[in-house]
Amino acid sequence: MLVILFRVEIRPAKRKAFIAFIKKDARVAKNKEEGTRQFELFEDLHNRHVFYVYEGYTNRAAYRIHQRGKPYEEWLTRVMPEMVTKFELLFESMAIHSLRQ
Repeated sequence: MLVILFRVEIRPAKRKAFIAFIKKDARVAKNKEEGTRQFELFEDLHNRHVFYVYEGYTNRAAYRIHQRGKPYEEWLTRVMPEMVTKFELLFESMAIHSLRQ
């Protein structure tokens, strides 16, 4: 399983819109992307404008399918430029062992 974890800082005025977008992205991934296994949003306990997103895909091909979807396009064209002030990819890795496999 390919897993990705990234950290984002969001403009305070865009917090609700960001959460709504991630929930929509996760719904689309669950309903239309067979290879998406996990899509989790975590809020930092010390800063309510910092979030961690954890995504899991059966393989790199499944991730590429996700990247061709409408939510990913919206992520690049609207969410990143309008909502995100800082983006940090924490890791991208293939799981060697997982209870989900």
